[in-house]
Amino acid sequence: MAWPREWSRRVQLVLLACIGLLALGLTLTTALFPGAASGRLTPLFAGLGAASFVYRWLRRYRGAPPRPLWTVLEAFSVLLVTAAGGARLSPQGLLALVLIYAGLCSRSLGASWLQVAGGVVLYLVAHVAGVVAAASGSPAGPELLAGLLQAPGFAVSAVVSRLLAEALERHERAAAGERVLLRAGKTLAGMSSPEQVLESVVEALQSIAGPAPVVVRAVALVAGGRWIEAAAEPGRGFRLGPADPPSLPWTYAADLQSGRAVACALGEAERLAFGIDEPAKHAVVVPLVNAGRLAGLIVVASSPNVPDGLRYAAEALAQPALVALNRLASTDDLRRREASFRALVQHSSDMLLIVGPDSRIRFLTPAVERLLGFRSADLVGRRLVELVHPDDARAVAAFIDRAAATLGRSGPAEWRFRCSCGSWLHAETVATNLLRDTRVGGIVLTTRDVTERKRAEEEWRHRAYHDPLTNLPNRAFFMDRLQASLAAGQRRSDAVAVLFVDLDGFKEVNDSLGHGAGDRLLVELADRLRRALREHDVIARLGGDEFAIVLVDVVEPRDAVQTAERILDRLREPLVLEDQPIPISASIGIALGTPGRDRPDAVLRKADSALYAAKRAGKSCYALYDEQLARPALEQGELGRELRGALESGRLTVYYQPLVVLRDGRIGEVEALLRWDHPQRGLLLPSQFLDLAEDTGLILPIGYWALEEACRQVRSWQRKRPSTLPLTLAVNLSARQLREPGIVAAIGRVLARTDFDPRHLRVEVSEAVVLAEPDAVRTLQALRALGVRIAIDDFGATAAALTPLTHLPVDALKIDSACVAALGDGARESALVRGAVAFAKAQGLTIIAEGVETAAQARQLRELGCDRGQGYYFSGPLTGEELARLLRSGVWGADGDIELAAEPLVARDG
Repeated sequence: MAWPREWSRRVQLVLLACIGLLALGLTLTTALFPGAASGRLTPLFAGLGAASFVYRWLRRYRGAPPRPLWTVLEAFSVLLVTAAGGARLSPQGLLALVLIYAGLCSRSLGASWLQVAGGVVLYLVAHVAGVVAAASGSPAGPELLAGLLQAPGFAVSAVVSRLLAEALERHERAAAGERVLLRAGKTLAGMSSPEQVLESVVEALQSIAGPAPVVVRAVALVAGGRWIEAAAEPGRGFRLGPADPPSLPWTYAADLQSGRAVACALGEAERLAFGIDEPAKHAVVVPLVNAGRLAGLIVVASSPNVPDGLRYAAEALAQPALVALNRLASTDDLRRREASFRALVQHSSDMLLIVGPDSRIRFLTPAVERLLGFRSADLVGRRLVELVHPDDARAVAAFIDRAAATLGRSGPAEWRFRCSCGSWLHAETVATNLLRDTRVGGIVLTTRDVTERKRAEEEWRHRAYHDPLTNLPNRAFFMDRLQASLAAGQRRSDAVAVLFVDLDGFKEVNDSLGHGAGDRLLVELADRLRRALREHDVIARLGGDEFAIVLVDVVEPRDAVQTAERILDRLREPLVLEDQPIPISASIGIALGTPGRDRPDAVLRKADSALYAAKRAGKSCYALYDEQLARPALEQGELGRELRGALESGRLTVYYQPLVVLRDGRIGEVEALLRWDHPQRGLLLPSQFLDLAEDTGLILPIGYWALEEACRQVRSWQRKRPSTLPLTLAVNLSARQLREPGIVAAIGRVLARTDFDPRHLRVEVSEAVVLAEPDAVRTLQALRALGVRIAIDDFGATAAALTPLTHLPVDALKIDSACVAALGDGARESALVRGAVAFAKAQGLTIIAEGVETAAQARQLRELGCDRGQGYYFSGPLTGEELARLLRSGVWGADGDIELAAEPLVARDG
């Protein structure tokens, strides 16, 4: 084992001085006591021995190994010293003996145990030889015995010297370790990267371990979730780079994760887990635990066991290493945050300004230049109020004053910034008072561009209070302005007039020319109404073809009447749609509101009542409200409420009118017709309430209920008839129903619930609706795809051509009752019916005649080739029970001859 160089030099210098003094003392003693036989030779021998010892010590001090010749000379010197005086019980002998012991101890200090044993043997042989030489030629005595008895002390002194050397060596190693740890701790505090930290830890432990074959490995978790390692292994040198995350053996995982170091024998699992490839047998693993999470490991492995000092050093280095890694992580995180903040400031869409209490700008971000167009250098030092709208300057100054007087956050506040191009930017600003923060020393304004939001808010506000088609105010805006006008009129004692305008014939235009034409008509009407009014009058579209106008400063009813006349005069000019001149006319209801007494909704109801009276008077009329006019409108409103109650209470009834096969008199179809059993008015026909149902939207639930009721009833009759006599159900669909997006799916659900075959259902729509509504055509195509049959109702009621019908999904044509009624008037009417029959036959369509009133009509229709007939000649609409009895008879008439019945089977439904 090597002797520590620093301690070796100190001890050898002391021993060298002692040996020199001993040699000097031995020489002086010999000179003072010359009585010994060899007294004159003793100085020479002592000098030679001392010279050999000094030479050996000097070479050891310089780190050079002793030469064999000088080792023999050293042994010879021992022999001579012993022979000269070391074997006698005298002062010279004692000094010589001390000199010998000093040389032996010096030799043993830096030697291995084998070298110590060799030195002891060498000195014993030389000493015994010297004793024998000194005693030769003289009688044996106590001095000879004493010289021989001195020999065993050589071994004891050599062992003690070696043990002392080991103790000094351990102390020196511990002190060196402490110095290394202290130096490593200071070094770790200045490391600039995690790799340097691990490298410093490994080098420190390697330095403490010295030449011992140990493996040192340190791994750590760094920013980004990466693991890195530094390792030093005998024969493989040093490595530094990325590492795999450690997978802790379950036997040690709990201790390591709790921060406790473990000592373990290295099996295959432990080598794999701790990354030890060398054939070391034992290891000490010290964890680096940060906030309860494993952040790294320090592994020291060797064979045999890891020295306690090295384990202590690894544990001592763990904490400063963890602190250094945390510091670097915090520094790196801070650096990233600062970089992110700088990037955020540079690229943020928000403006950041720092102003003083006097609102002077001290700092601003590049977003100011992007949003406002001014250079940052041109704005620093200017007051904030110079950059805002003059109307907002007072509010800005007050906001800055409040922010300066309030700790923390203030706002938000909105104002307008002036842009370099002259436009104004709407901004929302939040202030944070950092006047007391020495790093800022100002009020931080975070300003966000809300121009698009303000524009969107204005757009949504406009949409919320305006009609999207005509861009006129809607009902909500109208009622608000009417309320305001009534309040203002109360202060001025002026009356307020409301004009309720409804377009005449709008439904016919919509049904015949389509919704696009109807929309253009509404836009034109709105434009003409605007031009007929004063600037401060208010016009709004309430919905559909209904418009309302508020007239203020009305002195007498004549003022409102003149406005109504001016409006009607504006509407007399026709509107050209689809290259056709469309006449425009409207009905106007006028009502005067008394400020302070009438509510807005009451005035509007009065105008609605007046409108109802104007419509009864004819097209292009106006009416002024009085109490007598209110009664019909109230009755109509009451009827609407009763209709809803009738649907809910089951007072609506489905009647059935049979359709007869003209060639044999068999009932092949029934048409479902709705009736309302009104408790006061009696049985109401569809013409008396279906328009009201259309207006109120009740037509959809009423239509679904009637369809399901009819399908269920007819299905029960179908089950009682033979399959050779199928029974078809015909129902009518209005334009409103055809425009309903879910009508096809709803009909499909009804058919599924009632187990009704769609092939036995025929939907009838009017000719005008089919030709004018593209959406209706698509709906009919979808119904036909479902299996439902389609019929054109009221065919011939208009002067439409037959050609467009060839492109429609149609299965049957139903000739209008007016054409049937005119059959006997001349050849033209017969030709019309004959042409319709011929067209239907050519297209493979079934031809049905409705409104058959006489036997002659029935006979003529059969002769013309018409397939089915419907009308009061055969039967009026029947209840379900009445039709069931008729169906049981099998045919309409006796023996299938339709000419045998001179009167209808069932009395007419008037």
